[in-house]
Amino acid sequence: MNIINENMEDKKYYIPEIEEFHYGFIFEYFNGQEYEKRISSLEGPFRNNPTKFFDSEKDKFRVKYLDKEDIESLGFKFVKEDKFSKYFKFQNFKLQTVENGTHGIYIAELDEDGHTLVFRGIIKNKSELKRILKQIGICQ
Repeated sequence: MNIINENMEDKKYYIPEIEEFHYGFIFEYFNGQEYEKRISSLEGPFRNNPTKFFDSEKDKFRVKYLDKEDIESLGFKFVKEDKFSKYFKFQNFKLQTVENGTHGIYIAELDEDGHTLVFRGIIKNKSELKRILKQIGICQ
């Protein structure tokens, strides 16, 4: 039985790569009966030999793709949506998602002259967005 394929058909989740894991990374792990929400830390099976553990258990991990609720939970307010994008605002920043399956994100700072692009890239999940917002100085 392939747990992931049966539970991810709605495309809300994906199997992460080991490189995505970092302290504070939010993921779910199938415990044999259900998925449990977990947050990566310095404890547990990853501590001693993360690659060996991950490779043997890879089909039990899943991560929720970034969605509207995740973005709003970080303080952004939903502004509008069109066929191609969703738009959000936080203080003097605008965030735009690209709704074509690429998980593209644009973040711009709004100023008197219009806006200045501060980030353009692929962000697949809430943990990644949180890290990027911190790096560009939007959130603590």
